[in-house]
Amino acid sequence: MKKAIALLTRGYDNLESYGSFLYRNKTIEENIQNEYDFLVFHEGNITEYQQSYIKSQTSLPLQFIDIPKFEPRNHAIFPPTTP
Repeated sequence: MKKAIALLTRGYDNLESYGSFLYRNKTIEENIQNEYDFLVFHEGNITEYQQSYIKSQTSLPLQFIDIPKFEPRNHAIFPPTTP
């Protein structure tokens, strides 16, 4: 069975702004064995340079996914349930 940890985040103008994101990744790396895919969904504003920098800070196999390029499957939408 495949497992994944997914995150939706925004990009920033400078590397210093990724401090809490990097802290999160280091904490995950210290506490979870590397049996997961690590999916980082973003709005297309995390540059290739920033992605490389973020990846270099841990050994997690991060996969950055630009949401505008992400094509979701067609799923049925059900109305909310009522109590």
